[in-house]
Amino acid sequence: PLRSAALYEVEMEAQGVTTHSLPAMFTFRTGRGTVISEVLNRRFWNCALSCSLVPEAPDRPTVTMATATSVYLTWNPRANGGAPITHFHVQAIRLGRAGAVARHSDWYGDWHTVVDNVSPSKLSVEVTRLQPGVTYTFRVSAWNMYGESKRSKVSHPYTVQRSRRGPERPGPYIAYTEALSHEQILLNWMYTPNVNSTPIRGFYIFYRPTDSGSAEDYAIDVVASDVRWHQISELQAGTSYDIKMRTFSDGGESEDSNVMICETLAPQPPPATRFSEATQGLGSGGREGGGLGQNLLYVLLGLLLGPMALSVGCLAVLQQLKRNTDGKAYILYV
Repeated sequence: PLRSAALYEVEMEAQGVTTHSLPAMFTFRTGRGTVISEVLNRRFWNCALSCSLVPEAPDRPTVTMATATSVYLTWNPRANGGAPITHFHVQAIRLGRAGAVARHSDWYGDWHTVVDNVSPSKLSVEVTRLQPGVTYTFRVSAWNMYGESKRSKVSHPYTVQRSRRGPERPGPYIAYTEALSHEQILLNWMYTPNVNSTPIRGFYIFYRPTDSGSAEDYAIDVVASDVRWHQISELQAGTSYDIKMRTFSDGGESEDSNVMICETLAPQPPPATRFSEATQGLGSGGREGGGLGQNLLYVLLGLLLGPMALSVGCLAVLQQLKRNTDGKAYILYV
């Protein structure tokens, strides 16, 4: 029990298997009555638990691709606090000239939730109904059973580009990705052209590390128009990649496809050499395989003792010949 009319300072932190939260500190003075002390104590524990068990703020979101009216955002989550992350919220704000907040009938110059209840298995989402030529910034928050995290850092301002592609050309759809090794990713896509569209000549495959914030970091693979599987190689081990596609033809390029995020496998350490197992069969190998170790020992002994026994036998024969020689003939006793 706490003493009445006393000043207390309490510090606590939540610890998991591999991570722990930042410490939460609270200072309070108990009242002269036990009722006030219990109320303050209960408020402290409720505050400390809710502050330490919510997820950490996700990393700064980045714009990975865009159309004339939408953008795709990607982000990386952080520690989940005291419980698994249940969903993400994405907010946006419209900016005026020189980064000033703009007034808009729908946005009111304040942060506006544009996508909510994003599944924790998705780290990329499309934000639609944006206006061409307008600049936006975005931020993300994570939720678990204890509440909402702090908001992420604000993304870099992005101006929605006006379409220069003329007639709309739908792009492919990436249906499947899989990490084959620490430097290879396999992807599969679908593409259904419009009936009256120009036949495509092939596909562009764009990929870059997820934590990159520059469009110049995209590498490009080019594949033929009849291909639907492709293996991206020479990637970095244990690295997450953003992957998107686009078709090209004599009439121009299509809109960008959806964005898929896939992480290459981490490199495996080389197996340790186990000399004890390799030599165990030679030293005791009579139990399995017909006594290979013992047979080998007998062969080695035969090779060493055979010449010695032959030499001794020859000397004995020579000595016996010398003793039994009578000058004209000799008898050999063996």
